[in-house]
Amino acid sequence: MSTVLYPETTVEQTDDGGFRRQNNAFTTRFGPADGQLPVEAGRYRLIVSASCGWSRRILILLRLLGLDASISVGYVFIVTMMAGCFQDSPARLMRC
Repeated sequence: MSTVLYPETTVEQTDDGGFRRQNNAFTTRFGPADGQLPVEAGRYRLIVSASCGWSRRILILLRLLGLDASISVGYVFIVTMMAGCFQDSPARLMRC
């Protein structure tokens, strides 16, 4: 793997080949207080991959919390290493 194409590997991989997770870039909480992101229906969009286990977990959580009516979901399908497409439902992925 080339570190030129994938610069994140220089941060996430230790000298002995282990994995070190990067710090989360999204740490601002949602809410009505100062410094928090506003909670508004239609303001946010979640992009997920139907083939990703983490994405499936987030979709389950979104529904359990009742946020699926407020946060729209877009599905990504990787066609090749250099191109992909976005759809509004997993059923439409094969028609990219």
